[in-house]
Amino acid sequence: MLVVAHDGLGCGTVHRAGECESDRRREEAPDHPGENRPVQTTIPFMSALVLALLLLAPGATRAHEAGHHEPDAEERALLSIVAAERALAQDLSARATHAAATRILARDAIVLGTERPAAREAARAPQDRQGTITREPAQIGLTRTHDLAYSTGPYTRNRGHPSEGQGLFLTVWRRERNEWRIVLDTAVRTGASVDFVELGPAPRPSYAGKTSIEAARSQVQAREEALQRARSATAPGSGAPPLRTLLADNVRLYRDGAAPVVGAMKVIDAWREHDDAAYQRPQTLLIGNGADLAVSHGARKSKAAGDAYVHVWLRDQAGAWHLAFEVIPGTSTLADD
Repeated sequence: MLVVAHDGLGCGTVHRAGECESDRRREEAPDHPGENRPVQTTIPFMSALVLALLLLAPGATRAHEAGHHEPDAEERALLSIVAAERALAQDLSARATHAAATRILARDAIVLGTERPAAREAARAPQDRQGTITREPAQIGLTRTHDLAYSTGPYTRNRGHPSEGQGLFLTVWRRERNEWRIVLDTAVRTGASVDFVELGPAPRPSYAGKTSIEAARSQVQAREEALQRARSATAPGSGAPPLRTLLADNVRLYRDGAAPVVGAMKVIDAWREHDDAAYQRPQTLLIGNGADLAVSHGARKSKAAGDAYVHVWLRDQAGAWHLAFEVIPGTSTLADD
């Protein structure tokens, strides 16, 4: 997981720790090779991210200094996702035509929410109503087999009048015939810009064991059921597993109309305070060939806004699945997608 260390404070240098000399006030980044310090960049994201991908990969800094580093398979996969993101961003910022807007969508792509900062937005909206969308992929998560990935970051929508919409997107990419295509896209409105430095490192899988897609599918479905039981449990002794055991330490909650929530206990508190929904079984479950990253989406019944959910599940070194993202977009039209 890699990132541009450009903070808008005059530092354009890329560092493994994601810091520059002018920004030592931020907490120290983990010293694992390849750990990311995601930030929003004020320079063109393609050139910056390419440089970051080349410099921040494990062992890449020394090789770069020697002048002979060649990207490995993971770096090449990340670079290709960045290229796909760039193509999407250009389409959206230029009010793309129908053909240009839809070429990056998979045939079975799902787009959820009232905000649709992805290719289908331009494909559906009349030309004079599209406006423009600016999006920056701040973080990318990738399976070890490099066939399924997610990207997340801030977006800004401008429909040609003074008011602009700001929010967060989560896009799921699947590799098809050596090209990345969007299989799921969703977004939430935050009403203000979000600093990804403050969100911390992106959740990422660490599983390196045996691969069985069918076994992984059964495991994730069981975790979904356990999660819903735990969320609906109102008293000890209900038989539901503790919520905390089902969540990643740095789990994120993206909820339409609210700032993102990060951290297991903070997410649990937010659920208890705001969530009255009944969650249904996932309608879609995507699993990478590495059996370490899975994405599900389904319907939810709630008195509050939001009739759909998206979950991203990541597998740890011990083989356990943990919820890494829950996204609750605004009122959606599942049948429409």
